[in-house]
Amino acid sequence: MKVVVLLNEDLPALYALNHLHACLLRHETTFFLSRSVGRPGPTPRGLRELKAQEQGLLRQVLNRLPPRTRPQGLRAFSELARALGCEGTYLDKPRDTGSREALAALAPDVIFSVRYGGILDADHVRLARHGILNLHSGALPAYRGVLASFRAIAAGEDQLTATLHRIVDRGIDTGPILASTTLPFDPTRALLGQIIDLYGPGCQLMVKALSALEKGDALPGTPQDPASGAYFSKPTEEELQAFEAQGHRLCDLEDTLTYLRPFLS
Repeated sequence: MKVVVLLNEDLPALYALNHLHACLLRHETTFFLSRSVGRPGPTPRGLRELKAQEQGLLRQVLNRLPPRTRPQGLRAFSELARALGCEGTYLDKPRDTGSREALAALAPDVIFSVRYGGILDADHVRLARHGILNLHSGALPAYRGVLASFRAIAAGEDQLTATLHRIVDRGIDTGPILASTTLPFDPTRALLGQIIDLYGPGCQLMVKALSALEKGDALPGTPQDPASGAYFSKPTEEELQAFEAQGHRLCDLEDTLTYLRPFLS
């Protein structure tokens, strides 16, 4: 099958693509990256630190690794691109004419989206025979939008959820739900590392969906109630302070550095 994967250029998405790597090798795979998620604007201190750890470390360390012919650990984006036989280029504005044409030229059977920063619409859905499947790091419809795991823990949830759903139009995280999986939340650990961990079982939902499509099986989804849940944008400084007051940490440098080590062997 022809598979396109759209991801954001960050550490959780890199882990996700590594989880999918073995499965994607069996297909004609191309992946594209966005450079950011959400609208630009003033950024609270906590989100600046989060970006420095999930994107800054990736760009300053992993993206600068010398080429390895036979990586023994996890692979950087450039190494995954070589292994999959694609370029792994940026596609920040998917609704631009050139971006649409680039995707259409690939004639994908299915498009997967993981943490991707661009907004997709119904025309993108029609480019792929089996449409677009998005892996959202939050429970739907309760927590749509950015940093859904943060919203769940801030609301008192005791588990993190990954939800695989269809994208059918420009609505963000509103399409029919295909499957979900959870991990217990550990309040002694920072949230970022646990979000990265969530992509292990989350990507298995994508692997199962791709296997079903290969076999010609349908992927029935459960429509979301548009009146349920809520859409969340980036948290404010006050919301981040309230999160810390609950005893939680958004990220922790020492913990995040442990997620870089598997790329250095």
